[in-house]
Amino acid sequence: MFIQNQISHLTNHQDIITTEIDNADEMLFVVAYVRENGVDIILDKINGKPVKLLCSLDMGITQLSGIKKLIENGVDVKVYQSNKGTFHPKIWLFGKNKTNWRMLIGSANLTRAAFIDNVEASVLVDDENTTSNALMFFNYLWDRNSSTITLDEINSLQEKVNERKAFKNKPMKVNQNDVDKNKIIFEYVKSWIDIPIFKSQGISKLWKGWYIVPDQRNINNTGIENFKSYLAFIKKPLHQSDDNYQKLLQEARQRNPLKRTQGKMSDHSLFVRQDKNYLLKLGWCYHPIKENGKLDKKILCLTDLGEKINQCESLLCVKNLYTNYFLNFSFNGLAIVPFTQKLLQRLEYLTLDEFDYFIVHAYNNTDLEIIIKLIEIYRSLENTAIFKEQFNQYFNEIKVPTANNVYGNYKKIINRTMEIIGWCNGFSLSDDFVLRLDNAN
Repeated sequence: MFIQNQISHLTNHQDIITTEIDNADEMLFVVAYVRENGVDIILDKINGKPVKLLCSLDMGITQLSGIKKLIENGVDVKVYQSNKGTFHPKIWLFGKNKTNWRMLIGSANLTRAAFIDNVEASVLVDDENTTSNALMFFNYLWDRNSSTITLDEINSLQEKVNERKAFKNKPMKVNQNDVDKNKIIFEYVKSWIDIPIFKSQGISKLWKGWYIVPDQRNINNTGIENFKSYLAFIKKPLHQSDDNYQKLLQEARQRNPLKRTQGKMSDHSLFVRQDKNYLLKLGWCYHPIKENGKLDKKILCLTDLGEKINQCESLLCVKNLYTNYFLNFSFNGLAIVPFTQKLLQRLEYLTLDEFDYFIVHAYNNTDLEIIIKLIEIYRSLENTAIFKEQFNQYFNEIKVPTANNVYGNYKKIINRTMEIIGWCNGFSLSDDFVLRLDNAN
């Protein structure tokens, strides 16, 4: 059945969704965005039935108030954190008697406009093969890169949103004394340090800023060449029991021994921590999916990008492919490399401190202007040591007692993030971690 909103005598999205909810025993929804006005339409229909909903907080479109209502009415809500492109599906799965599933798939989010007013188009499907694949897809997303969100987390995030909005509306002048300037920029830094350490990992990681790759290895010519050499072992799907897998582990041990854990960490554990994670994060390899929708972490396969990089005969070829990949890499909807490029076009250079305090805690493109202003104020300080001392003192006060090394680990993430961008075409990164646009390009 084809569903739309414009032809009045045909079924619209609100009609079909509410009817299917009435007839279903359980529901699984994957929608990019949730608005409170859409939640209000379906809440009474759900009426205590088991519902799982996966959505996104990208771009600030989803309303926390809508998610809050769902949770208060028994809906199990998770937030998906995309690291490449935008989380954009709209899939409504309706189950009956555990085995019979129907699916509405199309363009409709959980919003009143999508239900009634927008030009939307969807199809209602009950084909068993198609719905079973959709169920596997749901479970795949639900089990990875997704975090349960609680009412406490919503309330705290809403406070942060309100603080951010208030801060953006405050006038900021560079021609002030250092005391006033420190106060302005510290309010911004404080806003991300203050994000509580929640139980759900996705939200607790928010304060750490952009997490692109692990922090154990350098992203430079030597590091990239080492990673590329592993691809030759993975020309076909590689199982842990294969001889090539054992050779790959030996290569990892020889190239990057962990002195502090040598003798305590197996070759496999070392590889997983310091090499395989990079291959996965760089988008060169992947784990296949088992029939139950889980990842088969014993098998490593090359992605299309990995296949192309494996065929490269020069480092320039690798860099070109690598750059194209990271141009599309995003954190919660923010395309990181293009965002940094815009900053550099306005600011000429970016330092490690500026990445640390301000830049990696931008979560959408609307933060661009305020970050430029913050960095200008920071650069105009007569003595940055006062601000740094204030930052360190506050960070030490607010961190949890067991987090003695948390800031050191965080700084490694900042280093790797700058290296990732600095190794892309069009950028240059100096030995003292100053990032610029490459004039040669």
